[in-house]
Amino acid sequence: MRLEIVSHKESETVCIGKCIGGLLKGGEIILLDSDLGGGKTALTRGLAEGIGSGDDVTSPTFAINQTYTGKKLEIHHYDLYRLDTLGEVEYEMLEFINEPNSVVVVEWPGLAESMLANRDKIIIKIDRQKSSENERLITIEYSDSLDYAIDADMLEDHPC
Repeated sequence: MRLEIVSHKESETVCIGKCIGGLLKGGEIILLDSDLGGGKTALTRGLAEGIGSGDDVTSPTFAINQTYTGKKLEIHHYDLYRLDTLGEVEYEMLEFINEPNSVVVVEWPGLAESMLANRDKIIIKIDRQKSSENERLITIEYSDSLDYAIDADMLEDHPC
């Protein structure tokens, strides 16, 4: 399934993440694809808010992984930008993927493609629009098994 949404500012991107985060059950894999400064961390901030986390969400570019704890779920946020190979990160990711109360979010997921190829996942691509510095086209692709996490009507209305 596929959904396209336009976000006009960062707070709307956060809101879209929050809408998705509020519907997560655990066990989901979310891949974020965008250029540098495209809005991946803003969307992740929303996901964390959606699970009820009050943690400070920052890009894990240098730490590789950040964890955000919500009321019932944890988000394990990976940024693979600086890596040449997955190495031990692969084992850590697999451990959390198999935890029912964990959600794995991966920025720059190219290195993990083969590892995640046969798994259901939500793929979110964020494209900057030429019409505005803050406007983003957010394309969400997901398998039928994950349709519970994507409420198209709510996402298009940005209810936050």
